[in-house]
Amino acid sequence: MSIEVSDHLPTILVIDDEAAIRSALVRFFERRGWRCLQAADGGEAEALLFAGVAPCAYDVVLCDLRLPVKSGLELFHRALEERPDVAERFVLSSGDADGVIVQCPVLAKPFPLAEVASMADAILSRNKAA
Repeated sequence: MSIEVSDHLPTILVIDDEAAIRSALVRFFERRGWRCLQAADGGEAEALLFAGVAPCAYDVVLCDLRLPVKSGLELFHRALEERPDVAERFVLSSGDADGVIVQCPVLAKPFPLAEVASMADAILSRNKAA
């Protein structure tokens, strides 16, 4: 699957095995003018994140920590090793994030939409400045 990056629309990849959460986040970001892609498990996400060697097609990757097939933590660690340009865009989320220590932001579920929007905007701004 090839993804074209648009210069005017920020893009987010929402990875969550809970369809209601995934849909709510996609609707929220679409209303904010973002282009949204989604994955329901770590296998789907892995295919989207690591296909090809082109620059990262996503401005932000919002990923649940606990996923079927591959966990969000496994995806993040693979990104750290193979694709630092992808790793720097990660935000992990979990209902059980206590004690999780990673080199990216972690949102504790349930999180306010304003908080995820603020994190996404900060990542977007940081990457545009780079």
